[in-house]
Amino acid sequence: MKNEDASELERWQDIYAERMMLFAFQFGCSLEQAQELVGATYNRVDEQQIENEEQLLSLLYKMMIEKLTNMRLTAPVTSDALSFEEDEQLHQQISCLHNEWKLPFILSRFHHMATTEIATIMGRSTEQVEQVIASVYQQLNLVHPDKQLAFLQKSYARIRPTWHKESIEPAIPESIETVPSSPQLPQRQVIAKKPLYVWLVGIIVLIGLVGFSVLTSEDYKQKSREKYVKRLQTSFEKEMAQKLDVLGLVEEDLQEVSHYYDIGGDYKGTVRGQFNSLIRKLEQQLEQGKKPDKPHIQEQYEQIIKQMELPTEMAQRLFNAPLTTNPERSLAFMERYMKSVSLVQQAYSMKVARYNESIGNRLSETVFDVETFYDQQATFPEDLQGALSGLEGQNLRLKSVEGWGVVSSFYEKNSFSAQVRNSLHPDVHGYLTALESQPFVYYQYQEEEDKFLTSLAYSLEESIEFIIEMEQSLLATTSEGLAYQHLSGSYIELLCVMTDCEQSNRVFDEEGKVKDDLQKAWRALAENSEDSPSAVIMQQIITEMDATEWTSSESLSRLQWFHFQEALQLANEGKLKFFTIEEIEEIEMID
Repeated sequence: MKNEDASELERWQDIYAERMMLFAFQFGCSLEQAQELVGATYNRVDEQQIENEEQLLSLLYKMMIEKLTNMRLTAPVTSDALSFEEDEQLHQQISCLHNEWKLPFILSRFHHMATTEIATIMGRSTEQVEQVIASVYQQLNLVHPDKQLAFLQKSYARIRPTWHKESIEPAIPESIETVPSSPQLPQRQVIAKKPLYVWLVGIIVLIGLVGFSVLTSEDYKQKSREKYVKRLQTSFEKEMAQKLDVLGLVEEDLQEVSHYYDIGGDYKGTVRGQFNSLIRKLEQQLEQGKKPDKPHIQEQYEQIIKQMELPTEMAQRLFNAPLTTNPERSLAFMERYMKSVSLVQQAYSMKVARYNESIGNRLSETVFDVETFYDQQATFPEDLQGALSGLEGQNLRLKSVEGWGVVSSFYEKNSFSAQVRNSLHPDVHGYLTALESQPFVYYQYQEEEDKFLTSLAYSLEESIEFIIEMEQSLLATTSEGLAYQHLSGSYIELLCVMTDCEQSNRVFDEEGKVKDDLQKAWRALAENSEDSPSAVIMQQIITEMDATEWTSSESLSRLQWFHFQEALQLANEGKLKFFTIEEIEEIEMID
C-alpha cells in the first residue's frame, strides 16, 4: 500500500474493527478469538492496494468470510456478552448452523447486506443465497422470528468489543481449527446423505428424546423463568451502571432532579421505578404459576432501556440516520432530546452547587472565571472531577448568569450542536436555538421594590432573529411535550421583555417617547409574515403609537404575557384574525 495512504487506511481499520469483530462473534467465535482473527485479517489488508473506503469494506468481508468458511470451532463457544438467556440460546442456535448456511444469513439479517452483494462476495448465485437464507428461517423455527431476531440484534448492539491495534499480526486463534476445503452451498438437486451423517443425526435425536422430559418438567420451567428474571435484573443494572459511568454521576443525582423538577416524574416514573414495576408484575405471574409473555416483557424492557439513552447517544444515532426530510420524526427527536438534556443539565447544576463550599466557594465569586475554574479542577474532589468530565461529554458547559447569583450548566453552541441542527428538518431549528442560546433574558433582583428587573441577554437585532426563528418552529409544529413548552416559554419571555410587559416604563426615553432602537425593533417584527402572532400584536401597537407620535398605546398598556400565548394558539388554529388585545377586568373579591 502507498505510504501516503497508510494513515487513512489505519483510520478506516479503526472504524470497521468492531464491526468485523462482531461479525466473527456472531459466527460463533469468542470476543478474544474475534480480536485475533480481525488482527490476522488486517495484517493481510496492509498488503493490498486499497483505493477507497468502499473497496476496503468489501475486501474485509471477503477476507473474513474466507477465514470463517475455512475453519470450524472445536466446541460451541458460550459467552456472557449477551444478557438474556433467550438471546444466548438463539445466538448458539445460529452459530451451530453449517458455515455455508449461517454466513449468508448473518450478513443479510445482522449486517443488512443485499443478497446480490452477498452472492458476489461468496462467489454464489443470488438464487442460491436466497434459498439458503429462506432455509435457515425454516431451520430456526422461531415462534416470532422478526421480534426474536430484532431483540438479538439489539443485544448484539450492546456489545462493545475492544479493538487493540497490536492485534494486527498474522495469527489464527489457537482454539480454531482449519479444514482443507469449504463445503458447497446446497444445489437444487437432493444430495444423498452420508452414513456417518445419518448416524450423527440419530444420536442427536435420541439425546433430544431423553432430555425432552427434563426440559418439559414444571420444576425446570419454574427455575428457567426465575433465571430469566435474574437476567433481566443483571442486564438492567449493567445498563444503568454504564450510563452513570459515562455521566460521572450516581443514580441519586438523577432521582434528586426528578424530585425537584417535573422532568422524569416521581420515583415511580423514573426508569428505576418502571423497571421495578415490571419485575414485580413478572414475579407475581411466577408466584401464580402463569407463563410469562417473554416477547411482550422484552418489548417493555427495551422501552425502559431506551429512556436511559444519553443525549450524545441520541445525537450519534441522529447523525447516522438524519431526519432532514421528516418533520414529524424531527419533532419527536427534539422532544426526547431536550428532555434528556434538561435532566442531565439540572443534575449537573445541582451536583456542582453541592461542592461549592468544599472548593473554596469559587462558585459564589462575584465574577466567575470559567477558564480558571476548569484549570483548577485537578484539585477538586474526584467525584466532582468525574461530573465535570461527564458534563463536557454531553456538550454542556458551566456558566455564570448575570443576576442569577449561581453557576449552572448550559448546552453549548458549537460544531456539535450545528451537526445536530443540520441533521434535522428546518421546522424544528427553532428548538435548537432555544436550547443552545439560553438564557435569553437576565433577571436582576431589586431589593427596594422587591421585584426582578429584566434585560435582554443579547442585542435587539439578535433577539429579533431568535423570536422569528422560534416562532417559525412554533407555527410549524404542535406538541404538549417539554420541548414545545420550553420553546414557547423562551419565545414569550423575549417578547415580554422587548415590549415591557412588566410596565416599568423602560421602553420610553426622557422625552416620553419609545426609544429609537425599540421603534426600529418593533417595526422589524411587524414586517414579519401575515400569519405571525408577534407581527399582528406589534402592528396594533405601532398603529396606535403612530397616532400619538410614539408616546402612548392602549394596546401596549394592556399587553400581558398571556396575550402572546393566546395569539400563538389562534395562529396555530388558523384564527389569528380574531385576536385582540383586550383588557382583563378586575374581579371584585367577596368576603
